[in-house]
Amino acid sequence: VATSTMVDEILSFYPQGVEYAIDIVGGSIWSKTLETLGKNGTLVFCSTSLEEPGVVHIGKAFNKQVNILGSYGGTKKHMEEVLTLLSQKILSPVIDSIFPLPEAQKAHEKIEKQNMQIRRLKRIWQKHAFSK
Repeated sequence: VATSTMVDEILSFYPQGVEYAIDIVGGSIWSKTLETLGKNGTLVFCSTSLEEPGVVHIGKAFNKQVNILGSYGGTKKHMEEVLTLLSQKILSPVIDSIFPLPEAQKAHEKIEKQNMQIRRLKRIWQKHAFSK
């Protein structure tokens, strides 16, 4: 999903909007993510990498009765629960690109240019990073 067509493409798959969305980019991506929510949908954001503000159309947010939650961090148990949901294919992230750590600057440039799809991940491999 390209940033410029993100809302239309997501709504073509989910005409009533999505129930939940997680944003880690911020700015206009946050605003567009908010537009993809259905009635009583929830947007959780836990980071921002863009300097621009996110914008909320108050009338639309009111009519759709959306929930907007900011989240800071979590516990190891929370991470383990998410990893379990991922391994059971209950959650499945959309990954546009993966950059090795030495190319982190390229990943940031892509975010800043908003030449991306829904989310961007940087890959840092560490053996047993989430083991107990």
